[in-house]
Parts: sequence; C-alpha cells; structure tokens
Amino acid sequence: MTTGAQKLRLAQRAVLLTFAFALGTAAFGWWAVPVVGGAWGVVGRDTRRPALVAGLTAALAWDSLLIWDRLVGPVIPLAVKLGEITGLGGIAWIAATVLFPLVIAWAAAEVTGMFGPA
Repeated sequence: MTTGAQKLRLAQRAVLLTFAFALGTAAFGWWAVPVVGGAWGVVGRDTRRPALVAGLTAALAWDSLLIWDRLVGPVIPLAVKLGEITGLGGIAWIAATVLFPLVIAWAAAEVTGMFGPA
C-alpha cells in the first residue's frame, strides 16, 4: 500500500519526467523519447508500473508541445492538410502525435526495466 508521501514523490517525479521528455524533444527531437524513457526504466524501477508512467508522461509532454505549437504556429491547418492528403483526417494525425511518444517511451522503459541492473 502506498502512503501519501510516496504518492507525492511519484507525482513530483512524474512532473520532472514530463519536463525531461518535453525539453529533450525540443532540444534533440523525437530521439530523446526512447533515451529518457529508457533512463526512467532504470531510475524509476522502484515505482509501480514505471513503463506506464513513462508512456503517460511522454504523451503529456508531447501534448504540451502541441499546445505550445498551436499558440505560435499553424498546427490545426497542418493536421487538416495531412488528413486530406492521406484520407485519415486531422484528428488521426493529432492522435498519432500523442500516441507515438507514449508507445516509444513505454517500450523503452519496459525493456530497460527488464534488462537493466538489479
């Protein structure tokens, strides 16, 4: 059973992890997602479901980056245009943009959590 202090610590680590995904992506592109996710798989091994935490915080980070880009650039018109070109729709492109880091970070954290040092 987790205590209130453990929940607070996990929440603080999740906020820091979200910032790490966002800053890593802004600085190095999408390649930062598996690197940060893999690092979390080792560092966050003591948490419950570290791969889930990595995936959700990566998705939140990219969602935040999308919101930021929406404020300063044409995200919606670009998504609509991509949807017209591919026939998938703009919503599918936005959903894929959020699901991509979720899956990559989840997988990286899961792999490093299984094969990292004990």
